[in-house]
Amino acid sequence: MSSPGECRALRVDNKKWAKGWYFYQSGKSYILEPCGPAKMPDYQLCFIGKDSIIEVIPETVGQSTGLKDKNGVDGYFGDIAKHTDGYCGVLKWNEKTLRVYFQWNDGQISYPQYIGAADFVFIGNIHTTPERLEAH
Repeated sequence: MSSPGECRALRVDNKKWAKGWYFYQSGKSYILEPCGPAKMPDYQLCFIGKDSIIEVIPETVGQSTGLKDKNGVDGYFGDIAKHTDGYCGVLKWNEKTLRVYFQWNDGQISYPQYIGAADFVFIGNIHTTPERLEAH
């Protein structure tokens, strides 16, 4: 489960996903991961050590949208969703309408509130599995 404002990005050191708070400092991008025995899902801060602050690839940063697919998987900007009708799309942000939307591979767009969560599943993202957008 993601918290509002949580971000996800690929680590610079091992190209694995890091999740937490995003920040930019001295020309570099970082994720501050939650810490503690239960990973503190409410994101209260605990002791911040060097292992909690992870340098990430800025182009891969995607914020949690609060949207979940039919399996309960959290959606982040840049995730690829597959619709039950077979087409795929990318989860994006519309600056004009200030809303989350899907840009489908057939050129159409739709807003999540008009399609039910039971109508799609997240199958990847544009950073690590971009081929999944074209394969369907």
